[in-house]
Amino acid sequence: RLSVRVPADVADHEQEKRLATATEHEASMRRTDEYLRLLKRLWLNDRPFDHEGPFYSVKKGYVPSKRGLDEGIVIRMSGNSGMSLQVAGRHAHIFELKPTSLFELRTMIRRVTAAASTYGRAKNIRFALPVTVVHNDCSDTRVQNPACSISLKDTGGSIEALNQFIEAGIDDFMISGLCDPGGIREFGKKIIAALRHSAIPLQGPAPDQAGKRNVRLERHAANRRWPTERDA
Repeated sequence: RLSVRVPADVADHEQEKRLATATEHEASMRRTDEYLRLLKRLWLNDRPFDHEGPFYSVKKGYVPSKRGLDEGIVIRMSGNSGMSLQVAGRHAHIFELKPTSLFELRTMIRRVTAAASTYGRAKNIRFALPVTVVHNDCSDTRVQNPACSISLKDTGGSIEALNQFIEAGIDDFMISGLCDPGGIREFGKKIIAALRHSAIPLQGPAPDQAGKRNVRLERHAANRRWPTERDA
């Protein structure tokens, strides 16, 4: 279940309060692209290699122990600019969308899929969406986008909403708002169980053998930050 989240835009960093200029953004994306190409080579190469690029220099790069890295590690990316989507289309296994309307979600999915098709990866990228669970017993629940919220008090409406996202092309849900064991148990009984039994049409890039999309739900911590190069 290990994955690597790579920030696509300078503005995605919580500590960055200013928008990058076009030149800064272009340099940032070129650096991200080179970094990911090197990272994947280190995961998969069978002999040491040298690399001298505009941003990174590697001498005899080699990782001797590669247990579980036969296909590398899942890379998660996001972004909005055309250049961000090109880099994500080349490298990302999962593209994290921002909460918005169904129309805008479908539009972004088409943009990312088109970028991925440039590298022959249109069927190799999944789409993840953050969803907030409204739970009345949790006093600090904050609903940032009602269009991407579900309620434990309205199971039918929540399942319908999630299925609309799935039909739009969402494969993963990043769940927040579950703040206590009782809420987690209730979510499992009311939402996950019902969602597993709902009929999900076969649409999108990642079908499983049963003819349904393999939809995943993940619980995400409310306070998280993007990794930096030093973290990586």
